[in-house]
Amino acid sequence: MNVLLVMSRLPYPFDTGAKIRTGNLIKALAGRHQIFLVAFGDEAKEREAVRVLEKYCRRVICVPPRRYGILRFMMNIFRREPYNVEKYSSPGMERKISQLLAGGKIELIHCDSVQVSRNVRHARGVPKILTEHNVESVIFRRYARRQKNPLKRLYAYLQWRKLRRYEFAMCREFDRCVTVSAEDARILTEQGQVPVERITVVPNGVDLAYFQAGRAAGRPGMDANSVVFTGSMDWLPNIDAVEYCVKRIMPLVWERVPHAKFYVVGRAPAGSLLRLAESEPRLVVTGAVDDVRPYVAAAGVFIVPLRIGGGTRLKILQALAMSKAVVSTRIGAEGIEVTQGTDIALADEPADFAGKVVELLESVPQRDALGRQGRALVRQRYAWEHIAQNLDRIWKETGAYEDTCTVVS
Repeated sequence: MNVLLVMSRLPYPFDTGAKIRTGNLIKALAGRHQIFLVAFGDEAKEREAVRVLEKYCRRVICVPPRRYGILRFMMNIFRREPYNVEKYSSPGMERKISQLLAGGKIELIHCDSVQVSRNVRHARGVPKILTEHNVESVIFRRYARRQKNPLKRLYAYLQWRKLRRYEFAMCREFDRCVTVSAEDARILTEQGQVPVERITVVPNGVDLAYFQAGRAAGRPGMDANSVVFTGSMDWLPNIDAVEYCVKRIMPLVWERVPHAKFYVVGRAPAGSLLRLAESEPRLVVTGAVDDVRPYVAAAGVFIVPLRIGGGTRLKILQALAMSKAVVSTRIGAEGIEVTQGTDIALADEPADFAGKVVELLESVPQRDALGRQGRALVRQRYAWEHIAQNLDRIWKETGAYEDTCTVVS
């Protein structure tokens, strides 16, 4: 089948959750389908990404991203569409998509996020799938509830209202909506009134050969008292999680394990995090790294103190695959079929969270037992090969009819 995949950015390198998911699914499905990839990007600066992706895609088309400053960000208050949809709406991308569709060969459009969905709304006569990596409006709602600054809270509230309306409308408009968790599917069916038959859960996965104990040596300078968090550090839920952890959780850990270090591993750390690291020597903010595995391998405990978010966390699957003991909030572990005390430790209150971290730092047998069970869980349920089979079935079912593709201006 000829599939047009539309993305907000090229899915390489694998430095965000969405890139990891979509990049692995492209690799797994490339032998079964002809994939035409259209994404925002600077081809001159991202030649390596294009070269890698061309191994799996029939064509890779880069569209220059639109530039938005603070004024456009603030003026969005007066617009109907949410900012993160307006930001990725592009006449240039619409033209590229129209040119591909005009050839009459595309049998299915897969829009990889609600942010770029406006660019394919003009397409008619070809079935369309939308992936919801997270129910985006839920993230803004949770952020607005926790934001203490009244102006930021008001802006987040307005964005939540716009995004909720737009997101649910898109999920009803597309032929099929893919979520990464049953909880996200429930939100769309109950709150967004999306017909249940249009929604399919395709969970996140993990590369079991790449993420396994023994494949990466521990990071020099780290020891068994190291606590590690990984993720893109310009993403709002991750920033909130780290700031919350440094201010509310780690001080309780340091009371009992004063030499423990907290490593925050991920690209583009926000300025607020760098300032925290300047004042606390036991907080290490690495910035972008070529490989997260040495940090995970060296960790005594891997933590996910998320308070905002949706979807499922690839970071948890990766840590479990490396047989690491994981402590997470329940929001952090949403969508993953973990069992409290068997393959993960769950805690929502700072004292409870810190207590579980300390308990695991002090008990090698407990760490090892959680790690073994975590690896067994992901091996059974979350290998990318199994996940790709589900998406392959959905592509075939959704693109199974023979309408002639046309484009409506």
